Amino acid sequence: MDHKFCIAAFILFLIVCPAATNTYAQPGTLDTTFGANGVVTTTVTPFTNLVNEIAIQPDGKIIAVGSGDSMEVVRYNVNGSLDTSFNGTGMAVSTPGDALGVAIQPDGKIIVVGNDGNIANIDLKVVRYNANGTLDTSFDGDGIVTTAIAGGTDVAYGVAVQSDGKIVVSGRSDTPPNFQTSYAVIRYNANGSVDTSFGTQGIIVPAMSGNVFAHQLALQADGKIVVACNRISNGERILVMLRYTSGGQPDPAFGVNGIVETRVGIGVEYAAVALQTDGKIVVSCSGFTNASSYDFWVVRYNTDGSLDDTFGNMGLAQTPIGPGTALDQAKALVIQPNGKIVVGGRAPSGVNSNFVAVRYNKNGSLDPKWGNGGIATTDLGGNADSINAVAIQTNGRIVAAGESDVGTAGTRKFALVRYKGDTAENFDYDRDGSADISIFRPSAGDWYVLGSFNGSVTGLNWGISTDELASADYDGDLKTDIAVWRAGAVGTLYILNSSDNTGRYEQFGQTGDDPSVIGDYDGDGKADPAVYRAGASAGQQSFFYYRGSFNNPNGAISFVPWGTNGDVAARGDYNGDGRFDPTVFRPLNGVWYSLNLANNATTATNWGLGTDKLVPADYTGDGKTDHAVFRNGLWYILESNTGLVRYASWGIATDKLVPADYDGDGKTDVAVFRNGIWYIQQSSGGDRNIAFGLATDIPTPSSYLP
Repeated sequence: MDHKFCIAAFILFLIVCPAATNTYAQPGTLDTTFGANGVVTTTVTPFTNLVNEIAIQPDGKIIAVGSGDSMEVVRYNVNGSLDTSFNGTGMAVSTPGDALGVAIQPDGKIIVVGNDGNIANIDLKVVRYNANGTLDTSFDGDGIVTTAIAGGTDVAYGVAVQSDGKIVVSGRSDTPPNFQTSYAVIRYNANGSVDTSFGTQGIIVPAMSGNVFAHQLALQADGKIVVACNRISNGERILVMLRYTSGGQPDPAFGVNGIVETRVGIGVEYAAVALQTDGKIVVSCSGFTNASSYDFWVVRYNTDGSLDDTFGNMGLAQTPIGPGTALDQAKALVIQPNGKIVVGGRAPSGVNSNFVAVRYNKNGSLDPKWGNGGIATTDLGGNADSINAVAIQTNGRIVAAGESDVGTAGTRKFALVRYKGDTAENFDYDRDGSADISIFRPSAGDWYVLGSFNGSVTGLNWGISTDELASADYDGDLKTDIAVWRAGAVGTLYILNSSDNTGRYEQFGQTGDDPSVIGDYDGDGKADPAVYRAGASAGQQSFFYYRGSFNNPNGAISFVPWGTNGDVAARGDYNGDGRFDPTVFRPLNGVWYSLNLANNATTATNWGLGTDKLVPADYTGDGKTDHAVFRNGLWYILESNTGLVRYASWGIATDKLVPADYDGDGKTDVAVFRNGIWYIQQSSGGDRNIAFGLATDIPTPSSYLP
């Protein structure tokens, strides 16, 4: 296979230097490389400003749209600074009204929807901008389309672009003389004209009892349109989900004639919707718990509109944020590529309110790796701070945007924060959040990967029979990169970058070193080349060496004296700070010794016998590596979150041990490989036996075990 190689610096000796400082910690903490310590505020106009929606361009730049004294459209660079290549100021040409929704076309043009701001008779408004922030005159002649639907107030909240370039918009329409509110869905052709082949002359405004507000919509891969609404009737607020065919007709395969109603608590507001890769529909909303308090709620539906009883409590997950009768408001939703769900909103703190971002696992449980027990709260210093929109950048970091009056009490401004996202799951080659079954065949130097996302098998030639496996996420794209380490007077790490399919090699270490300790030592979300070098003789000092990828343009190598001859290196992040900790196991006394690189704190944990096999991994899903050993078919796991002991009878003494998160629930599964069969005890429940590979193959999850 022909590869383009990016050749790293040729290093013949070790350079001793301190590690670069990086404040990266667990997911859900502020990313200090964004704005000022993770926060950006922008006064767009002298009046109150707030972000209503955001979108991320393929290059990582952020489009934020909102309200001020006009439709405000602002573009930020990846680092949070204003992008002055966008209309010269970072702010697009201003037009009257409120900007409430945004979508980016494949050609880079930007669609913004909202209303025209005409108080006498508010109409729905769609604006298209060129990629440089100027109005696109190929869109209805001046870049602006206004649509009067029923003679009352017409407003657009959601927008999506079909693969054929047509534009679908959702919102509300008030019908005189009683001004009953109905949801509205409109489709426009790419030139801005209404698509009369859709619904009734391009518009859907159904008759439904009560007042119905359509907040957001999502497009399925088959062209069907999913709309999230809330309906107010006789004082009751109900979550309403709608699905239409690509032609704008109610989809009979969804609920009852295309409609599903769900009672969430005793009332619902702010319905946001997103689609999973398996077609399931996820909705976030604020739900009344009682007459005086809201909670965050997330609801998941099967593709036919039935509640998914594998999620939360029979399809619903409820999360109170503030104490007592707090008004916790969930306003925005995004689904990560690994299936985790991030919901943004606000929660009170005394008389003020703060940004709140909550992350859920695939099953609807709170993700303990995120923020504080699944909840990240950010106090910007204002009286009325709120997340109104969330989106994911290509590097997995989470951008949340909304409003804050910090520094200008009573006058809100655009406010954005960026949270740190996940690092790649071990052995996740397709970025779906689950470890993939994968093997290396030494006889041919071939890798075979069984993708957990779609079950496809990928094979490629990379390495020779004497190489040691070293797959990890070196390029930070949240996919594991295929890699091998080859011993020599100067060891060499050969990496196939998953981000662009180019190869590179780095010379690191030497014959006799242990590369099983490769990992992220500087906390930037990228694996660092690393080796453990045992002391030459009994009692002599051992060392960890690593080359950090954060702020290290010259490729300097850091070394840490840790352990002595006879100790066994045990890779992992034992304190959950997002950085691997130099750790060794001492067979003489059964003690694990760890060093926290952030503060030089040390820990000693007695766990196991000198003859045990080490199987450290995060079995509890709290972001911390658990001390664990395997002994004659029994797994002994010391849970980091409880301090309790868990036992698992799984496998036989001669098995190859392959613990990894195969079911994608955020917890490592107990697993073994025997004669080409993978035996997996899933932490989510149930066992799996998978035939993949030959008895002589090396299962790649065994490569980081001592």
